[in-house]
Amino acid sequence: MEKKFRKKYIVLPALALAALATPSCDDFLEVDTPSGFSEDFVFGSKDEINYALNTVYAYLLSGDTYGNAYQTTFCLNNDVEMSTNTSETQDASGDKYRIFDATPSGSSINKAWIAAYKCIEYANTFVNGAQNSSLADDEDVLQMIGEAKCIRAMNYLDLVVLCGDVPY
Repeated sequence: MEKKFRKKYIVLPALALAALATPSCDDFLEVDTPSGFSEDFVFGSKDEINYALNTVYAYLLSGDTYGNAYQTTFCLNNDVEMSTNTSETQDASGDKYRIFDATPSGSSINKAWIAAYKCIEYANTFVNGAQNSSLADDEDVLQMIGEAKCIRAMNYLDLVVLCGDVPY
């Protein structure tokens, strides 16, 4: 019995040392993406920075925001548009925001919320990358940063109009 007891106390520390000596899997988890671009490449030339800004504009034109929903579902365009309801019963979809016939189960507001925050997130990523690039003081790059900040502000304003106070 005493031999088993001693073996146990010898084997356990040996296993612990062996576990510490083995390499960790950090290198395994860091995978190189050959099809991706580094931030240094994207924000290394004015042309590439402009391409990244075009992606911010693409998010702005999502079908759930300026691409469609703001003009047709929510009618945020101006104060003269209106839509009528020919039905005497409430719409089952709950998505008739323009005629004040919406319910909490309507999915359009959730889609607009998600699309607006995706655009805000990409605008934030663009602004951060452009401001930290070697070309941050260039006049054209400063113009592009201003455009991205304006798009971000537009999305926040639209979210406030649709939902009231929103997370900033």
